[in-house]
Amino acid sequence: MSDIKELEAIVERLNTELRAAQRSLNDARNASVGIAIGDIVTDKKGVEHQVTSISHWGSGRPWLKGLRRKANGEFGAARHLYSEWTKVSP
Repeated sequence: MSDIKELEAIVERLNTELRAAQRSLNDARNASVGIAIGDIVTDKKGVEHQVTSISHWGSGRPWLKGLRRKANGEFGAARHLYSEWTKVSP
């Protein structure tokens, strides 16, 4: 029974290390493309969005999700921007 406990502890430690490495990789990928949560980008139609999430798929541009700027200047509903975006400001 103690072998199982030891193995469970090893798996938990490795999972913790894996999550930390994945966060570091994601941060490095974000830095390499110069995009961060909260940045303002435009979609392919020129509409501004505030970035709320960043997903990396392979070696291409990251896919973004953002809040669309409404006519009154506030940010509203979330939209998927995929890889078709241009950064406006930090």
